[in-house]
Amino acid sequence: MQRKFFFFVCLISCSLTVLSNGPVQGSTVLLPAVLLDKADLKMNWQVNLPVLQTEKAQKIFGFDKYLYVLLDSNFLFCIDKEKGSVRFDLQLTAPGLPITNCVYHDEMLCFMVGNELVVVNPYNGAIKQKRKLKLVGNVVDSMAVNSSFIYLVGKSRINVMVADEFWRKFMVTADNDSKITSIAADERNLFFATIEGNVVCSFAEAPKKKWQYDITGKITAPITIDGKSLYVGSEDTKLYKLSSLSGKSQWKSPFQARAPITETPRVGEKVVYLSALSKGLYAVDKVTGEGIWNIPEAKDILTEIDDKAYVFAEPELLVIMNNTTGKEVSRINFTGVTNYAVNTADSTIYVSSRNGRVVSIGKKIYGNQIK
Repeated sequence: MQRKFFFFVCLISCSLTVLSNGPVQGSTVLLPAVLLDKADLKMNWQVNLPVLQTEKAQKIFGFDKYLYVLLDSNFLFCIDKEKGSVRFDLQLTAPGLPITNCVYHDEMLCFMVGNELVVVNPYNGAIKQKRKLKLVGNVVDSMAVNSSFIYLVGKSRINVMVADEFWRKFMVTADNDSKITSIAADERNLFFATIEGNVVCSFAEAPKKKWQYDITGKITAPITIDGKSLYVGSEDTKLYKLSSLSGKSQWKSPFQARAPITETPRVGEKVVYLSALSKGLYAVDKVTGEGIWNIPEAKDILTEIDDKAYVFAEPELLVIMNNTTGKEVSRINFTGVTNYAVNTADSTIYVSSRNGRVVSIGKKIYGNQIK
């Protein structure tokens, strides 16, 4: 299903004359230039998506050259990151059906809707595959992919499907058969965590365990792979850094967040960002495991620019922190921003309003120099 609409795109070359510290009532600009200028930022582009009054933007995420906006009606938009132009729009599945977080692999977008795999070509919006899979359990809680297999988690089982042929080769469980809460994979290894606090590494191509690390608290946060390291947050309030090769701790002691950890650790260049219930967002040194700063009202990291972290905080604020000194640099009003993409791959911020105003923000250039 395609929608007919016109896009309003505000490019960097536009002259923005809104002179206020927040959006003007009736203005089509989500974040005025004068506001961004205070943080040495500029708007690359803005696109206004045709969101119906009964809908709202629910998620923003980016892979490779494109940004995706998923509405609560399961309608998906694809936007070119560089140009700000909409490449396609797609009714991904029927409204109301739960969708797992998207996995990007081999230049394809993979979604699970119940026990149905939906594979979308990000270049033209065509659905390449739409197939119901024979699984143990009818609902997939999470998913991981490598070049050979699709790993689908349903309660205490991981169904391992051959990637192109979609038949189940084997299943993986924890030794204690506890519920599997998160999963990650690379070409050689399958990593998963359980509600009982087990972190397990098995061979990617066979149900054979390599190592196991046991934590005292529940693990409900997704685990994060960073090269030869794993970051694992636990409800015992600690963040663990483990070797992906041996399962041994790579820090002298885990980082103590003083509150349960239920969200994904975000990995930056030198810092890992960690959300903890009631304690906000922490920045933790990747090498030492020591805390650098903490913002109690922060929700998540948006991006890194040089040695600075750009953080989305409540109520609708952008907080800029120095990752070297641990000091706050500045904060600006982000009124109207309700959704954001976590992007530590480059120095671009992507945010949107509930009604579908999507904005790309970058570092401001002064003459021939970047300030």
